[in-house]
Amino acid sequence: MKHSAKSIYTIVISLMLSLPVSYGQFKPKKTFDAEPRSVDITEAKLQFNPISLSNDVGSHRLNISQANTLPNLNIKRKAKVLRNQRGIYAIKKPTMLGAAMTTTEAVDHFIAEQFAVPIDIQVIETTHKDTRRHVRVQQYYEGIKVYGAQATFHGNASGFDFYLGHLEPEIRINSTDPRFSSEEIVAKLEAQYPDHTQGWDIPVGLDKLLPKKRFEVELVAYKDKDTSYKLCYHIIAFPDRVHKKEIILDALTAEVILEFDAICTLHPGDIYSATKLHSAPPPEVGSGRDVFDQNQTNINTWSSSGTFFLLDASRDMFREDLSTMPNDPVGAIWTLNGNNGAPQNQNFTVNHHLDNNNVWDDPVAVSAHLNADISYNYFKNTHGRNSINGLGGSIVSITNITDRNGNSMGNAFWNGQAIFYGNGDAAFKELARGLDVAGHEMSHGVIQSSANLAYQGESGALNESYADIFGSMIDRDDWLIGEDVVKLSAFPSGALRNMQDPHNGGNGLPDVGRGWQPAHYDERYIGQENNGGVHINSGISNRAYYLVASDSRVGKQKAEKIFYEVLTKFLTMSSDFADYRAALEQVVARDYGTNSGEWAALQNAMTLTRIPGGGGGNQGEEFDPNPGEDFVMMTTASKSGIFFYDPDSGQNPTQIANVGLLSRPSISDDGTVGFFIDDQKRMRVLQGWPDNTQIGFAFQNPLGIWRNVVISKQGD
Repeated sequence: MKHSAKSIYTIVISLMLSLPVSYGQFKPKKTFDAEPRSVDITEAKLQFNPISLSNDVGSHRLNISQANTLPNLNIKRKAKVLRNQRGIYAIKKPTMLGAAMTTTEAVDHFIAEQFAVPIDIQVIETTHKDTRRHVRVQQYYEGIKVYGAQATFHGNASGFDFYLGHLEPEIRINSTDPRFSSEEIVAKLEAQYPDHTQGWDIPVGLDKLLPKKRFEVELVAYKDKDTSYKLCYHIIAFPDRVHKKEIILDALTAEVILEFDAICTLHPGDIYSATKLHSAPPPEVGSGRDVFDQNQTNINTWSSSGTFFLLDASRDMFREDLSTMPNDPVGAIWTLNGNNGAPQNQNFTVNHHLDNNNVWDDPVAVSAHLNADISYNYFKNTHGRNSINGLGGSIVSITNITDRNGNSMGNAFWNGQAIFYGNGDAAFKELARGLDVAGHEMSHGVIQSSANLAYQGESGALNESYADIFGSMIDRDDWLIGEDVVKLSAFPSGALRNMQDPHNGGNGLPDVGRGWQPAHYDERYIGQENNGGVHINSGISNRAYYLVASDSRVGKQKAEKIFYEVLTKFLTMSSDFADYRAALEQVVARDYGTNSGEWAALQNAMTLTRIPGGGGGNQGEEFDPNPGEDFVMMTTASKSGIFFYDPDSGQNPTQIANVGLLSRPSISDDGTVGFFIDDQKRMRVLQGWPDNTQIGFAFQNPLGIWRNVVISKQGD
């Protein structure tokens, strides 16, 4: 859908008179020849006929200094807006401001220009790449975090030209006062989840590897599907020291609204007293045979008093000054032994892998340790990322893990702090065999430390997909995932997943258990299993990556950098496939241009995978910039009177209506009609400005019952 005029925006600027203003565009006067028209309020079956009220119309000017009070207004704010069923998810604004702005100023200015009302946000991350600036924000409502309402802004020191995210311009919640305290909620959860009532004594040394608290409780504003916002508790709960659940619970009724598992697994199947060493000995290099019976001679270890530890303290990130060796290293690559135990159980223990001659005879431990080294090197050398968290945090792998009943486990997972490896079952060999498995699980940590994609629905599918993408780039000799760990009896294709062909030899959803995934968006799974299909729908974006990276115009080296930047700089916890596409298009257009081979390759991938967005279709719409001229509509600090300002005229604002306001005017996209609520809570209509302003009531009986009104951009 295309319009001849752009969306109308509301901004707040610090003026001498503290004037809240509405910003918009109108068509040039030479083409503004339409007579004021009546507005058919179709839904209400009413007809508005403008009524000129002399006491409500004014024409005097405000005596304010334009230079000092209206900075940065004399620019054209033309933007392309991407919308889908969730609302606006991306804004592309090609023009930039002239003066340097702080991060906060630039974010506030962008929000003020592009949204209808001020939005309460906090900056949670700022990064720079070359001359580009990237900012991640979280929205709040009256001091309460809005769940999933995050966004990223992108530009340079002069301002931002791209927005991606899901901020909510209008939020109303039932209450900001919870009926139940967080302590009462925890008590209710302990009664509802009996496993939580078990002891929670964490062995000394495990406190850095396993959850410290059974519940993390935070008050949030939460929107349940298409309903209004509710005051809720967002709870991260640990049924045991490995598994992780996320729960949304109504703070007024204690009703559970949403619950899902948030542990990141490879597939959807079901420490010590310490002595401070003042000087750390140099790292050692050992040898040993891996799970493929290959002799490895480059195993980085650490030693003390003739005992060798499977602990790599040779990296630049290692902090000897902060480390207590060997039980609490900071910035190490560290492989530990789970002793064929289940982390869920209270008797779970973890020990060092030890050797007395630095020749290692545990193939699983050797492979897990080397794969962690290789994965670390990939992120460091390819993306300049300093470990999983980007800050040099230790990388911990724990081998020899069983299920709760002591059975050998056919899975690997990331619990938020460490990678756990099972030794296989009827469907899987030892999980430490897979370099792509190690890369996949470590990538979950990278995802958690950057976009933190919620492990549910489309954001969860992107979470799984990104783990596969980087797993395939770390083990980059093919497009298969898990080919070294699966058994043919369970996966006849020879792989857990296939990024080139997500169908992986299967014939649809009944073959999900054998590795089938959708190859395009129209095949996506829309049910509730597997957290809304996180391991299923990831095949869509996996194939998109394959199509881009295998295109001769792009290749793996370009593709991995493009997709990494999208993850770490653009996406947020609630990002979906449309956000994914919009961010990819923004980065490729910025770096290579829309006439490039890289752009053509990306568009081909998006077409073949049918990922929504990109300027059309029933999943997303792109609106062309409004070609009209800028104007500002404002009121005084006491919300008395409506004033019109043309930033190109050089004149001061002119009063066009003498009326008190309760809400800002909402203006049609072509700039011909506006609605607002006056200070008597009556709905008013304004049109014909600036030369033939008319104002009237929206209803024959102007009831004083309204709080706000918004007109569609089309004016219908």
